[in-house]
Amino acid sequence: MNGKILIIFLVVWLYGARVSVNVDKTHLLSGDDVVYSISATGNNIIFPHLSKIGNYDIEAISQFSNLSIKNGKYITTITKTYTFTPTKSLTIPSYKVIVDNTPYYTKPIKITVLKNNHHQKFRLDVLAPKRAIVGYPSIITIRFYQRVDTKIDTVSMEISRGDYILKPLTNEEDFYKDNYKIAQIKYLLLPKKAGQLHLKVKLKLGFSRVQQTGGFILPQMQYKFLTKQITIKSDKVFDGLVGDFNISMHTNTTHTTPNEPINATLQIQGYGYLNDIDIPFAPNAIVYANKAEVNTTIKHNRVYSIYKKHYVLVSDHNFTIPSIVLKFYSIKHHQIKSVSTKALHITISTPSHPQVITKTITQTITKTNYTYIVVAFGIGLLIGIISARIKFPSKFSFEDVFDKLIIYADDKRVKRILDKLYLKEKLTKEDKKFIKSYLKGKNGKNKTNI
Repeated sequence: MNGKILIIFLVVWLYGARVSVNVDKTHLLSGDDVVYSISATGNNIIFPHLSKIGNYDIEAISQFSNLSIKNGKYITTITKTYTFTPTKSLTIPSYKVIVDNTPYYTKPIKITVLKNNHHQKFRLDVLAPKRAIVGYPSIITIRFYQRVDTKIDTVSMEISRGDYILKPLTNEEDFYKDNYKIAQIKYLLLPKKAGQLHLKVKLKLGFSRVQQTGGFILPQMQYKFLTKQITIKSDKVFDGLVGDFNISMHTNTTHTTPNEPINATLQIQGYGYLNDIDIPFAPNAIVYANKAEVNTTIKHNRVYSIYKKHYVLVSDHNFTIPSIVLKFYSIKHHQIKSVSTKALHITISTPSHPQVITKTITQTITKTNYTYIVVAFGIGLLIGIISARIKFPSKFSFEDVFDKLIIYADDKRVKRILDKLYLKEKLTKEDKKFIKSYLKGKNGKNKTNI
């Protein structure tokens, strides 16, 4: 009997005394968070290690201490707070706190979650389709509602990652409705695998507060968290491209002379995602190609993409740009479809009256002036010394220069340099000097290291 009394004495339920608990609210709306606090007074305090309260993840943990004097002795009180966001009513269970080697047990607290009546200060909404298709983009809209009579000092957002590509489609847009300021941003969601896709959005709201600790007034940031998790069922319908597209190929001419450049542009546009496609292109000619440009926008509340790729073709004989076939699963017709470009026949004609260029060499003999020679030698020596001390960039960026020059391939000297680059021949000093001068003349902002 005495043993049982001793156990009961050691296992103390304290609602005040050396250990206490508190919540910032016991009744809340769905979507609001709860700040649960445990305070303990003593020299050696061990708090419970919590990662969840009930079925809900702990979103933030903070700790602060207060030092006071009582009866000439220093007393330390440590408070630890846990923030979580319940979606259903629950009871926070009792937790063990050890203070100076004595176990204490906290009081259970009942939390009641009320139905959201859309009048709370802050709200987070995530609008998304319930089903999606692998390879076909959907639009996710995130909206943060802030009541106009409230103030927030900082806002940050985290979005979970998974088996999908997530890219912003729009910048943040602000508008007002029903006494709320609403911040909205739209994202492109592209499933990569079939199955359940889980997307979690978390907002961290910061509020500046002033707290008195040990006789000192200290500024402190307090945080509130809003979370929203959605699940999307993803289905796979095709191993390739998914959407609805058209395709075209255009050239600036279909008749030219030998080794004169022809500009060609391939364009694909339609509803779908075109960033990762690779189009084979192999006419019987020398081909220079720029990197493809893809512009993605929203059209009729769907993701619309425009893919463009520019080519420069050079040949000394007739050739054909073959038809390019694009196969995809059509969302509109629910079947596999294909579209294609027309084959383009390029005719290379030799001029009937070739132009003859005559070079005249004129030699002028003048009397030698040795004074000028000495001065020139001295200037040359000085320039050589200065040049030796200046470090010029020696790295040659093939892709950078090639991409900048290819759009001027109709210039004969540029074309010769492009040929050298394509054949990986070494550029001369004169070539490099010409490139710098030429690009500077075309665009003063271009900077090329060669």
